Amino acid sequence: MEKWLIKSASTDFSTLGKTQNEKILYRIIANRGINSEEDLNEFLNPDLSKLHSPESMADMDRATDILINSLENEEKIRIVGDYDVDGIMSTYILYKFLSGESSNIDYQIPHRITDGYGLNVDMVADAIKDGVNLIITCDNGISAFDAIDLAKSNNIKVIVLDHHEPKISEDGMTQVLPNADAVVDPKRDDCQYPFKGLCGGAIAYKFVDHISLILGYEEGEIVREYLEFAAIATVCDVMDLIGENRIIVYNGLKLLNNTTNLGLKTLIKTAEINDKTLDPYYLGFVIGPMFNASGRLDTATKGLELLLEENVKRASLIALDLKNLNQERTKLTKDGLELFIKEIESMKLFEDKVIVAYVPEIHESIA
Repeated sequence: MEKWLIKSASTDFSTLGKTQNEKILYRIIANRGINSEEDLNEFLNPDLSKLHSPESMADMDRATDILINSLENEEKIRIVGDYDVDGIMSTYILYKFLSGESSNIDYQIPHRITDGYGLNVDMVADAIKDGVNLIITCDNGISAFDAIDLAKSNNIKVIVLDHHEPKISEDGMTQVLPNADAVVDPKRDDCQYPFKGLCGGAIAYKFVDHISLILGYEEGEIVREYLEFAAIATVCDVMDLIGENRIIVYNGLKLLNNTTNLGLKTLIKTAEINDKTLDPYYLGFVIGPMFNASGRLDTATKGLELLLEENVKRASLIALDLKNLNQERTKLTKDGLELFIKEIESMKLFEDKVIVAYVPEIHESIA
């Protein structure tokens, strides 16, 4: 008979617990590497005051100066996002905020199949034709070397807001960054920002928060308006819920459960969870897949349009469309799995230790 052994941490907070359950809870916390009472307090009380200043992020001040200059000169600004939940939320945060500052703001989310991931040369060609002066990428851009070079050679400024790993040089010794005017990515080797695990939505939130204070917004105003979207992005991009991510999600969920965003409220109702207290499960397994389905089977722009919608009837129609797309995605996944199993069975591969199969009938956004 197997015997379970409880991991013993060097730090033991079990003496703080009054009941047996509390003692077990504190031991679990210690086993997670929380080894001081200060860390314990931060873990149990994820306060917004513990968020780090955006100013310590490499190129944050430079990006802010470029954007404010573009706003003051009434330049045309285009936001380029991504087709997953993080990309949708990042684009929403930036567009919603900046469209309140200028009428010369638009956005573009690449189509998963026809465009592929992130900013590309065709999108830059469109920006040149449309007279765009500044491109801001969010949740992408760190690897868009050719597209950014094309933009720069046509006098278009580029701000990259990303959280993915930068490219490594051929000798494996250094990072190589794109030739953008500003590259805000906490995974830059030269970035002194203390927390490296932010998603794209959280970086967009930090960027907007930093700009808002310079533009004279009230402290906390951006939190109330956008933190819930950074929380959705964090959970749905499967970021570790530690450090700042835990603070963002903990406080974002409070706002989300009382959201004033018509699109979100409508989607929650359409998903039939409006009587629930939303937690990371509902974000990751109910709300998130509905947004993701639009980017997989249609266009992620549909998810963004829902968040921006102010008409009740139109919001209901978009929310229902997202629900139907997700149901279709679920069916395609189930059907694809059955096809895959049949392929494996027909080739008698079940006893192989590694199985690689190609089934052309499976939709490329499902596989």
